[in-house]
Amino acid sequence: MHPTSFGNSDPIFKKDIGFYVFQLPLYEAIRNWLLFALVWGLIVSILVCLLKISFAPNISHFEVLQRE
Repeated sequence: MHPTSFGNSDPIFKKDIGFYVFQLPLYEAIRNWLLFALVWGLIVSILVCLLKISFAPNISHFEVLQRE
């Protein structure tokens, strides 16, 4: 990426206007993708954990059967 300077700066943050046109949208897209991947991974891992727990054998039930 080769940003071009606009020659004007933002009065508050002192960044060139070219930053807001060329670089900031890319940074926001990367951040949004990473946030989506994090949330999606969290949801999938919670679902896998819940499914694993629901299909796991009940150990106390097996211990009761072995004692009888």
